[in-house]
Amino acid sequence: MLYEDKILVTGGSGYIGQATMSLIPKAINADLRDNGYPVNLLNYNDLYFYMMSKEIKAVLHLAAFKSINDSLINPVKYYYNNMVSSLNILKVCKELNIPIVFASSAAIYNNSNPYSKTKMFFEEIIKDSFVDYIILRYFNVGGLIKNPNEYQKGNVFDIIRDCLNLDKHFTLNKYTSPRDYSHVMDIAEINVEALKMVMGGIKNKTYDVYSGSNTSLDTIINMYKEKGFNIKTVENSNVVEKEVQINKNRFPHINKFNIEDIIDSEIKYGVDKK
Repeated sequence: MLYEDKILVTGGSGYIGQATMSLIPKAINADLRDNGYPVNLLNYNDLYFYMMSKEIKAVLHLAAFKSINDSLINPVKYYYNNMVSSLNILKVCKELNIPIVFASSAAIYNNSNPYSKTKMFFEEIIKDSFVDYIILRYFNVGGLIKNPNEYQKGNVFDIIRDCLNLDKHFTLNKYTSPRDYSHVMDIAEINVEALKMVMGGIKNKTYDVYSGSNTSLDTIINMYKEKGFNIKTVENSNVVEKEVQINKNRFPHINKFNIEDIIDSEIKYGVDKK
């Protein structure tokens, strides 16, 4: 059983966090941004006494600055916020004997930017920490359960949404390989399942989180068109990073939603109806 009132979800106000909090609404949210959350993740003492007083039994650590492009421009901000907050959480977990589920990223497989490096570094640190853990390496996430918030930018569906709502052109890289997409609610369910596992004694596991079905950008754009939303495109010949070959340990979850469900929810909640 998941003790919903004893879970700390960091980043619960974010994209994946909101979806996860919808499944465990009694969980406590903390975030990196200063929006009136009850504890500052960058302050170890505050975090320690807060988690101790709330008798936290497990942590789902989602909070991170996550834009790859922004991390290239502001690397120190990313290293400081992502690493210091994570280290504080891990240190408290060690002191209080609390297990942790860490939201990592498949970006570590193409480890060429500060954002992905913060994920890679913390994965290695957590394995050395003697804290019980499960690491989840998310691949591509899409889909909406409500109108997107101001911080939700970066994935391909966010870009498509802006193209449709702001009448922009979508730049289609000729050599972009098909990618694997999971609906955010499948990710949320996996987060909850991982919490139950680590609290039940299944620990020190690292999983790739993916749907098992790749979709090309051409297919995605055509699916929008078939639903009455024509995305204006321009093509270039830039070489972009290919999706990594998935051959790691997949999290044992059967996805409930497919790429069409993702697009339908994006249209329902994110596209202006004109």
